Amino acid sequence: GVRLVDEIETFIRRTMSEKPVSTGKDVTISVVGNSLGGVYGRYAIAHISDRFTDSEYNLHFNIFCTTATPHLGISKHTWIPVPRSAEIGIATTMGDTGKDLFRLNDLMKSMATTSKFLDPLGKFRKRIAYANAYGTDFPVPTQTAAFLSKKSSYPHHFVEEDSDSENENRVVVDDNGLVIATLQTPAGYIPGKGAILDKENTDDLDQMSNALDSLGWKKVFVDVRNEIPMQFTIPKIISKQSSGGDSTPVNEPVQSLKEKGIVESRDIAEAISLPPKMDKITVPLGHNMIVAFSRNKVSALMNKSGRPVVNALAKELVEDIFRWGEELSK
Repeated sequence: GVRLVDEIETFIRRTMSEKPVSTGKDVTISVVGNSLGGVYGRYAIAHISDRFTDSEYNLHFNIFCTTATPHLGISKHTWIPVPRSAEIGIATTMGDTGKDLFRLNDLMKSMATTSKFLDPLGKFRKRIAYANAYGTDFPVPTQTAAFLSKKSSYPHHFVEEDSDSENENRVVVDDNGLVIATLQTPAGYIPGKGAILDKENTDDLDQMSNALDSLGWKKVFVDVRNEIPMQFTIPKIISKQSSGGDSTPVNEPVQSLKEKGIVESRDIAEAISLPPKMDKITVPLGHNMIVAFSRNKVSALMNKSGRPVVNALAKELVEDIFRWGEELSK
């Protein structure tokens, strides 16, 4: 995180020094972080303002976007549940990053509940979080990527389908229909006070979830099950027994929630974290697919189905980033 702060500061100072004074002192900052990059981004923005407190530049926080980022850490959010003793062992082998993510220290909670981190994140004009749904992401399951809690009643509003391209909070649509839900949490955070924690609520994850939600986020859920090449068919007898003979549509849990319009964090956590009744088991390879990761030919081929999602996200980011001037003039 510190290295990212250094890079941002260096880039801003170098870029601004090369521009004519007549262009002004305004600097807009937008952050897009994938996986751990989203956590690093949240850490960096909490410190970047300190570098420019006495500077000649006016910093404006524009768009903050994450894809498959473990906002709540990994503890209690592993794809296969493991005991705390195993988490500690795994965290130790991962070094400082592992200790942070498995919450062997207070960093992740501090980043989600204190004004030091929430205030800068709240300054962004818009916050977006993309998450893989239905157990398709091995390293970053749905609940931590979308900071959901099965105990939280924080409201989530389904974004209505709107053909108006000027609507900034419009529903996200990709060419292959992989985006199955777009929701918005209402902002209620008061800058300078940090998260208002319920003293009777001792669940750290629930507190972290509620505090992050209070900033106001657009959450986008992606279903790549049918795009993952590695799938195994469940024998019909077992499939019928597990489903009770019911041929429930794949997205029925989400569709049922959409009809309500406004749901709670725990509703989404229950409906979207686990696969609905199906006749196939999908290997959880969605983590790289959601961003069409292509380090080499093999990964490019494996993750190419995620390109429509990336294209939709890129289009929205470009449009939103360039809206900054319009919002400033209002």
